[in-house]
Amino acid sequence: MNTLFTRTFSHINLTVPIISAPMAFASGGLLAARVSCAGALGLIGSGYNETSDWILAEIATAKRIAPPVGLGNVLPFGLGYITWWLETRPGLLMDALEATRSTPLAAVWFSFGEYRPFLKVVRERSPLTKVIVQVGTVDEAVRAAGDGVDVIVVQGNEAGGHGKSTNSTTITLTPETVTRLRPHHPQLPIISAGGIADGRGLAASLSLGASGVCMGTRFMACDESGYPPGAKRAVVEGSDGGVSTVRTGVFDVLRGLPWPEGYDGRAVRNRVTEEEGMGIEVVREVWETATREGDKDGLVGDVRRAVFAMTLLCVPILTDDVHYWNVAQSPGNLRRLWPWTRPGCPPCRDYRPAHNGGGCGGDSDRFGGVVD
Repeated sequence: MNTLFTRTFSHINLTVPIISAPMAFASGGLLAARVSCAGALGLIGSGYNETSDWILAEIATAKRIAPPVGLGNVLPFGLGYITWWLETRPGLLMDALEATRSTPLAAVWFSFGEYRPFLKVVRERSPLTKVIVQVGTVDEAVRAAGDGVDVIVVQGNEAGGHGKSTNSTTITLTPETVTRLRPHHPQLPIISAGGIADGRGLAASLSLGASGVCMGTRFMACDESGYPPGAKRAVVEGSDGGVSTVRTGVFDVLRGLPWPEGYDGRAVRNRVTEEEGMGIEVVREVWETATREGDKDGLVGDVRRAVFAMTLLCVPILTDDVHYWNVAQSPGNLRRLWPWTRPGCPPCRDYRPAHNGGGCGGDSDRFGGVVD
């Protein structure tokens, strides 16, 4: 597929307009490398690490699977940071850039915080590395475009995991952002994120003017994800995601993570979220008990973490007997997220890429073009 996004990363042979989100606890080197080997852009999530040891180990793991490519000797995967966490731990970025000086990362991603100082660092220390910034509002996108970032990800309120407590839905945020930015930044890729889990979501995003999509929950359920089986099962078996998930900050309080005001996370509902109104001490008791007992209803799994996700409402490419998608064994599945490669896909059977004459219903060019 030829989009602004795939052209931006043509030097690493990227052909699939998909990013796997840099999810804390889920997105390690194995997942990032497998996604990149399948033609998309895989990102390692640096998470809440205090030191660089885990990050550097995951980069090494990914490098063994997805070695450098092209004249620039660029690693075909990237690394994502929670920016407010990085602000007091800048060494996490410095160490990664130093470790990849001779084989630069394809991309570094910044979310949730003041990225400008780090943008300058990446430009100076790793000029072949593209900078991706995730935003939650049109104004934030305008600012990022003015700062000269390489890719902007617009995250709608449907997204699983952390994001703006209050903002637009993906289906409205994407076209509004595209409309604002295209006149002055016609070559800047805009990526949709939030509530996208299959080819229909990709097709919809392209028809809204995006150059690709970022998916987190979909990859969280993969074999290569670091999430525990219970968490994956809860997501895959869930339904009616707008009802079975909830935006909340309670898990951050319980984990002692000082997320800035204005952010929370979308998580699968459980006893912790249902009893949140009873007070933090009551909820903490539920949390501690569930942690000790591995109570699925309380935490889903045997780790001290919430299931930050949007449930997968339709997972057509998963096998019937296994809940998880294995990227390594079925890299073609990534390409089958493209609806135009699947004749007869009911919601998108009339879909055609923009350069072939239009999108769903043939009206995409009239509304600004599917791709560019």
